[in-house]
Amino acid sequence: MVDLSIALSGPWAVGILADQGADVVKVEPPGVGDIGRWVGPAIGGVSAMAQIANRGKRSIAVDLQKEAGRDVVRRLAARADVFVQNFRPGVIERLGLGYDALSAANPQLVYVSISGFEALGPYDGRVLTWIGWCRCGPAATPAAAAYYQFTGSISFELAAAAGGYRRPRTVA
Repeated sequence: MVDLSIALSGPWAVGILADQGADVVKVEPPGVGDIGRWVGPAIGGVSAMAQIANRGKRSIAVDLQKEAGRDVVRRLAARADVFVQNFRPGVIERLGLGYDALSAANPQLVYVSISGFEALGPYDGRVLTWIGWCRCGPAATPAAAAYYQFTGSISFELAAAAGGYRRPRTVA
């Protein structure tokens, strides 16, 4: 499994899959790593949340701004069962790492994406910022951000697991 997810929802979901035995390679930017490493109380200089979310994963530093870095991710995805990302809308496609590009080299790849808002909904394609959480509660009232990060994470994990379960039965 190739994990390009950042912050909380994606890493938490993939952490659950690692707990269940998935072999995960976490791809992070060189130097600072995943932004989630710097959120909340730290243990040994790394966020406790990030340590929990990234348990059981191997990690590699890759500069996605460089073609050589994107080639590393393409090679990993060509051998992977599952590819996970939660970048802002359009970013992964601009990097040449969208579903069409990666599935061309690996037609059996289960590609899981998480976004701040539902696909094809009224906010599809919009970036979810902290102000976006104000649109998530009942009658568009503010909601607890962490609640939606965790509930989205569970849906994300189930989608990846279901895709991995179905893949050998449907791909020729």
